Amino acid sequence: MHNIFDATRLRGISLQNRVFRSATWMGMAGEGGSVTGAVIDLYRACAHGGVGGIITGFTSVSPHDGELPRAMRLDSDACVAGHQHLTAAVHEMGSRVFVQMAMLDTHSTYGAGRGVPKTVNEMTLRDIQGMVALYRDAAVRAKRAGYDGAQIHAAHFFALSKCISPLMPVRLRPKKNSPKNPVLCYKDFTQRHACPAKVQKK
Repeated sequence: MHNIFDATRLRGISLQNRVFRSATWMGMAGEGGSVTGAVIDLYRACAHGGVGGIITGFTSVSPHDGELPRAMRLDSDACVAGHQHLTAAVHEMGSRVFVQMAMLDTHSTYGAGRGVPKTVNEMTLRDIQGMVALYRDAAVRAKRAGYDGAQIHAAHFFALSKCISPLMPVRLRPKKNSPKNPVLCYKDFTQRHACPAKVQKK
């Protein structure tokens, strides 16, 4: 009979035990969502304590997203180096680390600057394809940064959770070039597109 301290494997990833430090909001990132020494020290301490795996806090995948003060970001190649320091610190202690990829709200994701906020029902197919691309690109960066996998944030009525929430009105009269229903964005990411990193859906 297994217990919580036994080693295990999760989709091919070896874990020294079954204890996870779950994602929690910390608000410790630096300017522009950079990984700070305080963030690294915190996760290093968790790993030193012996947890098998760590899921980081909210990490935005979108440069067009609204601001969540002091949230980490993985929305550009410039972010990768800081995350490499984070993963190296955790791996040095023998633990695994997974990045929580998230988006604060649904919006238009093409063009320069911050995206135009849109409800789920206002999003066009192009908007949804843009969201999928943002997550896919962030997954590539996460792999380059040394993460062992990713957790897709789809809760708290943030962007992806709105795509699957029964509280959002179902589109009764789809517009031209619009998805058939609000869940398409979520299904498009999790089913139709191969993610370069191992993905855990929350």
